[in-house]
Amino acid sequence: MTRRKLGFVLALLCAFVSSFTLAYATSDGDTIYLGPAPAEEEIKLDIQEETLPETAAAAVETDHSYLLSDGSLLVDDAGLLSASEKQALLKKLEAIKAKNFELVIVTKTSIGGRNVETYVDDFYDTNGYGYGEKRDGAILLLSMAERDWAIGTTGFGITALTDAGQAYIMDKVLGSLSSGDYAKAFTTFADLTDQFVDQARTGAPYDTGNMPKGTVSPFWIFGDAVIGMLAALVPMNAQKRRLHTVTTRTEAADYAVSGSFKLNNSSENFVGAQVRTIMIPRARTDGGNVPHSGGTGSSIHVGSSGTTHGGSHGKF
Repeated sequence: MTRRKLGFVLALLCAFVSSFTLAYATSDGDTIYLGPAPAEEEIKLDIQEETLPETAAAAVETDHSYLLSDGSLLVDDAGLLSASEKQALLKKLEAIKAKNFELVIVTKTSIGGRNVETYVDDFYDTNGYGYGEKRDGAILLLSMAERDWAIGTTGFGITALTDAGQAYIMDKVLGSLSSGDYAKAFTTFADLTDQFVDQARTGAPYDTGNMPKGTVSPFWIFGDAVIGMLAALVPMNAQKRRLHTVTTRTEAADYAVSGSFKLNNSSENFVGAQVRTIMIPRARTDGGNVPHSGGTGSSIHVGSSGTTHGGSHGKF
């Protein structure tokens, strides 16, 4: 066979081999292809779609359900009040609402370890509490598991219940809360809030240096006066009985001993002068905010809904 014929045969053989897919199996069972790539339908991708468990999906959907209420001014989820106590307290809250101010009282078994300030603000905002465009009102929240209390104020509530005012009110309420007399605590809180709102509408909110004055019964005033008179008369009469030689003297000279006082020299010397300057601030006339007389006003913050709130919180 000539060299030219041998080359022609080899060319035919190469063309014949290239038209088939050659493969062999490795020791671990994998298949190695020699030649054209397998057809597209032979390539399979095993893609698994991960989905959330049904319970997890449900938890995401109801994440804010703990904030929802029926819109009542009294939400006693912790069951601290009897039916009659609820009725009496709700009647008082409705009377305050009739004066264009919403006061809300909420009790919870637990707030799940959440921040109590954030919780009380979100509860107020989520349920649409508050009167008018500025959402005038206040809320008192009690959480039994955490022993937390929190006050939230909005709109005119920020003006009426200053920081000092809230401290004053809670000082009257905490004793009843700690002893478990919740009906008395809530009633006291409602009465004082109503009083503070009425005072704020006069233009002089209760604040530091301007707190409610205690009232005293006329009976005790009269009784104290009588007791004081008797306490003074008894020792006075006892001393009077000892004075047997006392006579009435009408002139100052009667008490001076003749010749007992001699003035030999007199003079006047200038020692020095002291001048004290006190700055007296003037009320602003440019429309700026002037603090309440002697007061500190209310500290404020912005809630998660974007609404401005005041408030305070603590333990009971």
